[in-house]
Amino acid sequence: MVIAGFSKIDITPSPGMPMAGYINRVGKAIGAHDPLYARTMYLSDGSEELVLVVLDLIRIDRELYEELALSIERSTGIPREKIFITATHTHSGPEVSLDLWATKELSNVDRELVASYRKELSRTISSAVLQAVEDTEPVELMVSSNRVEGVAVNRINPDKQIDSELLALIAKRLNGSIKGIVISFSCHPTVLGPDNLLYSGDLYGYIAREIEKTLSKVVLMPNGAAGNVSTRFSRKAQNYEEVIRLGNKVVESFIDSLHNLERLSIDTIRIIKKRISLRLRETPIEKLIELKERVIQELEKARASGASHGTIRFLESNLYGIKIAIERHKKMSSLKNIDIEVNAMHIGDLVFITFPGELFIEYQQNLKSLKKNRRVAIIGYANGYIGYVPHYSYGKELTYEDLVSIIDDMEYTRIEQSLSQLLTPTL
Repeated sequence: MVIAGFSKIDITPSPGMPMAGYINRVGKAIGAHDPLYARTMYLSDGSEELVLVVLDLIRIDRELYEELALSIERSTGIPREKIFITATHTHSGPEVSLDLWATKELSNVDRELVASYRKELSRTISSAVLQAVEDTEPVELMVSSNRVEGVAVNRINPDKQIDSELLALIAKRLNGSIKGIVISFSCHPTVLGPDNLLYSGDLYGYIAREIEKTLSKVVLMPNGAAGNVSTRFSRKAQNYEEVIRLGNKVVESFIDSLHNLERLSIDTIRIIKKRISLRLRETPIEKLIELKERVIQELEKARASGASHGTIRFLESNLYGIKIAIERHKKMSSLKNIDIEVNAMHIGDLVFITFPGELFIEYQQNLKSLKKNRRVAIIGYANGYIGYVPHYSYGKELTYEDLVSIIDDMEYTRIEQSLSQLLTPTL
């Protein structure tokens, strides 16, 4: 018998914080369009337990994860190795990183604001997890699946096929009513642009709130392998009306999926953890500077010739990527490797695989092709952050995602192999 508990708590900061996600954003947050939330789930089968926390934030770097997990452990007694914390990756939330992964260089005043917010997060989220633990009751675990069209598109090549599956874990009370929901879907939730100075959960925040309004249940919506999928080619504008239009497509798909629920075949939980040491990319800074000048020239020509918005946005992204890569090169020049942790939550025959960064969607597609009679989804941005991890199938194609990646491209195959090993619960 599995027991489950859910909770939700507001984590919206005060105005005045630096915002995360867009390097070309000017100004700090002036208020909130909609609240930012922490949503939590606690599951236990009597011998194993896990906590999943989903935050309406840009990322969870490893230092922040350690701070939050330690606070949760102290408050609840749940060991850190059972705690999984992820971000929806909204680009309309506050900055939460202090050093390498901060969107922009932070002033001393901004560093104090971010550090203070991180401390408050630790207290707030620990309280939310405690609420979820105290809220537990016996449940049956169900899954639903559906397709969502017209929202997520490959933002490098819109003609490429992506994984458009919406996969949901639904905890039902023994009387048949829904206790809580976890929805997996992969997409950069970036409808709102850099001109926005209001905190917002953006696309994922809207979807979760609308389903919560409809069903009166807590809805966790972690992001997936969203590294190269976004709304770049599906959105018609970068405003909240467009958030609603695209969000409703996902909401409708999920509500429709409730007509075809399937019960998980096994009521057991198994956690598998795997550590990997990845070689970092070695790119001479002179090459990056030369590449920066070349892209500037290409961008100027594109603007002068009246090129399409998509072409100009692609070149702008590449230019931003090079600038970021130059700054990270300076900070990481002495490092050769980075250690990461990947995890698998085997919940019956459903497997959530966590990864501390932004995997290309091809990793998730390939995992699903190897699913071994299991339903599979990646939870990205989880328990740390190492940025973008492109897929080897793109070769040497010049993209923003590849430019800012810190991982040596010879490691992509090994990452895919390591993830596939997590599909086997007897690892």
